[in-house]
Amino acid sequence: MNKLLAVPVAAVSIVSSLFLSGCAQSSFYKFAVNIDDRWTDKSTPIIAHITGPKDIYYAIEPSNIENGGVELSKGSYNISYINPVNDDGSVYKLRDAEVKTENKTTTIHLSSDYVESKDVPLEYLNKIYSEVDAIPTDNSGISEDYKNAVKIKLEKVINDKKKLQNNGYAD
Repeated sequence: MNKLLAVPVAAVSIVSSLFLSGCAQSSFYKFAVNIDDRWTDKSTPIIAHITGPKDIYYAIEPSNIENGGVELSKGSYNISYINPVNDDGSVYKLRDAEVKTENKTTTIHLSSDYVESKDVPLEYLNKIYSEVDAIPTDNSGISEDYKNAVKIKLEKVINDKKKLQNNGYAD
């Protein structure tokens, strides 16, 4: 069977590049995600890692997708993303980040592909867990409590996948 996510570790994230210049000291950036309604509060968030003059993390959840965003000062930034995982073990593989500015609002548009749980290798889920675990919680934008809540969601999915594999129900 062809595994859709049997890809190198680097495929866990995509990278967007931003360059802020001009007179403004900072700009507000919103995130827009093309994703279906299977992504819920039971899923893990999309986690953006923004590197540049500041090194911060920002969690994008279904509840803040319409009004969330991050304030960035002038400079050059790279943004990588940790893909979200649904509570059934399915994931969204992010792709095609596009930055658009309209009416003084800059939006980072992300597209995603849904990947069924049966096509997500345990190793891929473990890699996402490792990336979340590596997030620093001192002034990074992600609190220790929030990070631990995301890890608990991932641990449940990983343990469920292991149980299925041990019982012969998964590849």
